[in-house]
Amino acid sequence: MPRLCSRRSGRRPLLVVLMAAVVLLAAACSSPGPVTVKAVMPPGTAAGAQLRWLIAAVAHLPMSGAQVRAHFDPAFLAQVSPAMLNQGLRA
Repeated sequence: MPRLCSRRSGRRPLLVVLMAAVVLLAAACSSPGPVTVKAVMPPGTAAGAQLRWLIAAVAHLPMSGAQVRAHFDPAFLAQVSPAMLNQGLRA
């Protein structure tokens, strides 16, 4: 499975995935009137698979170090530890 952050692109894919997750969650929580629920599914791409994984993983925090190492690039993890990542996702 592709990693959320590649060595070439730094943190950009992770940022895009996290922003998409925040937008989806904010949209689900901000409807002022009667709610019309419309299912939104991530695309059937590698990025969509990572987004589905991330959304599922956030529901079961904390992620283990092995999970984090399997899905995030080592260059990113050199700057952000698994503990810091879990703390940021909890917030």
